[in-house]
Order: sequence, then C-alpha cells, then structure tokens
Amino acid sequence: MIASAASFETDELIEGLQSRSVPVTRIITGIGLTASAMIAARLLDLVEGRHVIFCGTGGVIGAFKDVSLHLARSIELAPYDVRLGSAEILEYFDPKIELRRLPFQFPDCRVVSSLGISLGPESSPEGPLTIETIELYAIARAWATRAKTLTAIFGTTNATGPSGRSDWKQYHQKAASITANQVLAELSRLSLI
Repeated sequence: MIASAASFETDELIEGLQSRSVPVTRIITGIGLTASAMIAARLLDLVEGRHVIFCGTGGVIGAFKDVSLHLARSIELAPYDVRLGSAEILEYFDPKIELRRLPFQFPDCRVVSSLGISLGPESSPEGPLTIETIELYAIARAWATRAKTLTAIFGTTNATGPSGRSDWKQYHQKAASITANQVLAELSRLSLI
C-alpha cells in the first residue's frame, strides 16, 4: 500500500509498480494535518495488517543542500512554537510515535509534524537530520498500531523558513522522482516486488 499527501508525490512510483504488474492500493490523504487525520481515521480497516509506505516531501530544519531521501524512525508532534519553547502541547499522550518499518537502506531522520509550514528561522537541532512535515503525525497516530509496518520516506526539498515554499516548488518534482526510483530499488532488494 502506497500513501502520500498529494498524488504528485507517488505518481511515478505507482507507474513503476504498475509497469511491473504489481497490484497496489494507493491512498491520497490530502494536504494538512486535519485532512490527513480524517482520511487516516476512515481507512483504519484498509491498512490493518498491511505494509504501508508513506512517501512525502519535507523541509529540513537547518541548512538544505540538495534533494536527498531519508527514512523516518519516529514522528513527533512538535509545531514551530513548541520547538522554539514559546508553547507546549497539553495532551495526555506521548507526542512521539516510533515507527515499525521496512528495512530500507536510507539514512535515518527525525521527523516533526507541525500544523503548517514554519516560516521563521530555525537552527539545526542536535542529532540526526530533522525534517518537518505536516501530515505524517495524524497518519501515524491512526495507523502505527494497525498496519504491519508504516514506512515513511521523505525527499528533502527545502529548509524551513521564509524561502521554504519557493524552494519546495523548485525541488518537489525531483524529490518525487528520486523517491520512486529508490523505493522501487528497495522493494526489489527486499524481494517485495
């Protein structure tokens, strides 16, 4: 099962799977935390016991060099104001979700989910590369315990901040193409296609 927020993120991957006669179910969750939460909740039974691969694009917190692929090891609800320490989350659950994932050979990253695109400047946090996305937290909250695996792959397209949106427009298609080629290679390596 292949999922993404927008169809462009997985068009080439779906075409690649179909050209290999691989049956595939595709889910488009919609853009934004609320849209993805509603779709994820409606499709709980569909993902039950299945491998789900979520493909997306994301902004790097810190310096962006070029498009690269990264594998999420966890997803954390951490909006911009929370990351800066000017707000806190008042929920009675752990805002971090560890993902059971396929053993793809991409570099690990930390993924934080925000309510929108962060426009302010932010320095690189300590540790692994951190990518900001909007949709994955809602999807993982719904599917992480239902799906057999939830593998989330992100193509970096920009740095978060004021120029993030224009950089994303420049690199998002390149990220989708690289994602398609590399995911197909990994699925083949794992004998899943």
